[in-house]
Amino acid sequence: MNNKGYLVRYFFIRVFRVIIIFFSLIFLLLLCLITYIDRSDVTETSAYQETMKALNNFKIEDKETSNDTLKVGWGKVNFTPDSPVELAGYGARKQKTYEVVHDSVFVRAFVFEQGEELHAMVSADLLIFPPEVIKVLESKLPQGISLSNTYFSATHTHSSIGHWQTGFVGELFAGGFDPNMVDHIANKVVQALEIAVKNTEKAVIGYQKVEKRKLIKNRLTSKGVVDPWLRIINIEKITGEKAVIFSYAAHATCLSYSFSKLSGDYPGQVVNDLEKENQVDFAAYMAGAVASMSTDANGLRGFKRVDYVAKELKNTIINQLPTIKQEPLNQVIFNDFPFDAGKPQFKVTEDLKVRGWVFNQLFGRNEMEITSMKLGNILFIGVPCDFSGELVAPLEELAAEKGLDLVITSFNGGYAGYVTKDEWYDLNKYETRTMNWYGAEIGQYFTEVIEKIILGYATNN
Repeated sequence: MNNKGYLVRYFFIRVFRVIIIFFSLIFLLLLCLITYIDRSDVTETSAYQETMKALNNFKIEDKETSNDTLKVGWGKVNFTPDSPVELAGYGARKQKTYEVVHDSVFVRAFVFEQGEELHAMVSADLLIFPPEVIKVLESKLPQGISLSNTYFSATHTHSSIGHWQTGFVGELFAGGFDPNMVDHIANKVVQALEIAVKNTEKAVIGYQKVEKRKLIKNRLTSKGVVDPWLRIINIEKITGEKAVIFSYAAHATCLSYSFSKLSGDYPGQVVNDLEKENQVDFAAYMAGAVASMSTDANGLRGFKRVDYVAKELKNTIINQLPTIKQEPLNQVIFNDFPFDAGKPQFKVTEDLKVRGWVFNQLFGRNEMEITSMKLGNILFIGVPCDFSGELVAPLEELAAEKGLDLVITSFNGGYAGYVTKDEWYDLNKYETRTMNWYGAEIGQYFTEVIEKIILGYATNN
């Protein structure tokens, strides 16, 4: 063989070896990053078994009903930044800074005074109630209020401020992390609570739900159902001041990613409109079981959609208030149950997922709880996720059998992605492919835990 032929052969052998090594390294890298989705029965997992073991003896400590009416106070604080910041809610926005303030964003708080005990309820015009804010609040809350007696939620507007979440995915949806913004939000929560503490008075409370099916649709599948109920809690002080807490399951996404205005979306508009009415001095909204649910507004888009949905909900609430039977509020109970969602199952394809350590690097890790607060016979249960409205009806029926009015709210200070009906797990849709982070039976798991919690309260009812 001449030298030229030898050199050509030698060259191709070396190139072939490089290619083999390159693809071998890629294969090894993929093995380190990706594995098969675990589809084993959720009841066989250690997370489920340990959780159910803890819940088997779950019973809310019995509290004697007070002979005297409890006191209730409320307060709100505007936390709109002094200058524009990045919006949170859509990865497709690509960390866009808002251009103008369409409507300000607020923290709204209630304080329930039971003898020497204080319990609090907080909702903020944010995408979720941020885990990082919870961490900061632990050392900031007013005297008598702690994380162990405070119920958190959010309105889930996709057009409020960001900068409150660490991790790659957090920054994708909420902009670059800024500890100053976390402090800003936490300080406004504290201010709202301090206002509430200073104006507590004896009060009566009532609950009613009204069907608003025409405003909501299942955005995941046409075969699915909706949670159509507008849930209204009416509180009135002996001084005559009146407050409303309401919850609805439609996503606050009237404003798409193309909008670059700061806004509370339809929940913020309803609250603002209610507070202009003579029948309401103060109003607050908490996002319900919003997974798979979106607003239905006859094809309207943008702020026209906001106005349509807000007007419908506001008018319904005002019309219903005179019909709500109120009773003295003489008992408040709070519980926070630690929740282990199990091993992450973040999908790459229908059958492949990223490994747990990769998930934690991308999403960060946060402690999760299922929180609950019972106001008289009204039972609030707060979940750390987008909880599907398709899962609510059986839980509400169980609560009703036990004499409880159930209100499930999402975004309580942790986040486990979307919890949808297990039947839809393999649908190639955003909620089930990209945002279901904990496996094919996470809906069943959450449902069973909530059932146990309801029964734990029922023994004290």
